[in-house]
Amino acid sequence: SASAKLVLLGLASCADQNHCAFPSIQWLCDFSDLNRKTVIAALQRLEEGMFPLITDTGDRRGRTGQVKVYQLAVNEGSGREIGAQIHYCYR
Repeated sequence: SASAKLVLLGLASCADQNHCAFPSIQWLCDFSDLNRKTVIAALQRLEEGMFPLITDTGDRRGRTGQVKVYQLAVNEGSGREIGAQIHYCYR
């Protein structure tokens, strides 16, 4: 869904070198302009889908220790494998 893609974009913008991100729900709401329930549902959809795009590392961060740390599923390939498509972005 569009909301899940937007939340995934927010996670990706916060990701570190290990592809881990831990933005708060409130930050994702502010970033995406979606309401809290929609963000939570999008995170659940990204985590539990047929092809999970994020995984909960089990680590918690933040001032209260309740912010989940997600790891993004990243294809480390070169994009030159058989059948792979290369996408270009023109500006």
